Amino acid sequence: MGLNLTTITSAAEHVPDLPPALNCVKLRQMTNAELRRLARIVAEARLEALEREIAAIYAVFPELRTGRSAPNEGVREALKRAVTRRRRPRLSPKARKRIAEAQRKRWTELKAKQSNTSTVHDTAATSATAMKAARKKK
Repeated sequence: MGLNLTTITSAAEHVPDLPPALNCVKLRQMTNAELRRLARIVAEARLEALEREIAAIYAVFPELRTGRSAPNEGVREALKRAVTRRRRPRLSPKARKRIAEAQRKRWTELKAKQSNTSTVHDTAATSATAMKAARKKK
């Protein structure tokens, strides 16, 4: 909260001992020391009001003093369980080896398939070129 005229004016409305005619014109005529003193009075009054409000809340809800309320316990625990990440089981070295071998086999098959396909494309391209050359000779 900054120390400016608007802040002091709005906060001063909540202080019962201050004159109600405290407006911006009067505040502008005050020195910095007077403004600071007024701001401190306003801040102390606001703190007292907040303390009274807190006391009233604790009177109605005494369980809030401990920081844990009984009805919220179930909600907190449910949230805690929901937020924790699911842990995957660790793979044994045997399982990792099987997966690696299967993946190598897949890659080998894929490369073999691609090389066969490219050979077919190369053969088709070569025969197309040969056909064009034959047409030109005619």
